[in-house]
Amino acid sequence: MSNGKSSDWFARAIALIAVSLTLVSLYFTHRTYTWQTKTYQESLEEKILLRAGFKYVVEKKTGSVSIDVVNIGMHPINIESVQIEVPCDPKNFPPPKLPVGCDECFKIEQTCSLMIYRRDPTRSNTSLKALESGNEATYTMESWDFVQYPLQEWAKTKELQDELWFQVSTTKKKFRQHPISSWYEINDSKGVHIKLP
Repeated sequence: MSNGKSSDWFARAIALIAVSLTLVSLYFTHRTYTWQTKTYQESLEEKILLRAGFKYVVEKKTGSVSIDVVNIGMHPINIESVQIEVPCDPKNFPPPKLPVGCDECFKIEQTCSLMIYRRDPTRSNTSLKALESGNEATYTMESWDFVQYPLQEWAKTKELQDELWFQVSTTKKKFRQHPISSWYEINDSKGVHIKLP
């Protein structure tokens, strides 16, 4: 009789171990599935890096602004527009009207968004060219107003990285980010001053 009880406890112990291992394996299977799903979704996501720069001629107060869009994702992207956001003088914009009875003060950042590139499908005879993974496209605004938007002054005070925002729209996603690096070329009577990252 004691032999039957010992085999019964042995069977119960084996069953308990089997149930525990099953639960552990289900947990790790779920974790692996979640990780694979997340990794797959991230591989489909569009990713870009931006590099910005400008050329400025002091005597003429003219120049150009360029932005390089680099596709760091796994799949080609189609760029529809590229905009630059720069701070604007608050005097050019009236302050917003607060609702009656609102005593709270808040700061609104005054920014201007200037279009560097926009694809117009109604006027374009060429099809949308995809930017392949690892490639870059450069968009340039040839006639930048350096009097109203003084990029050269921001570059001297090291605020260029903080002041510039770029918006890039693709067919699937909109990005708003600072450039990862900036360069500039300023031509004046003393010569050419170049800063490269």
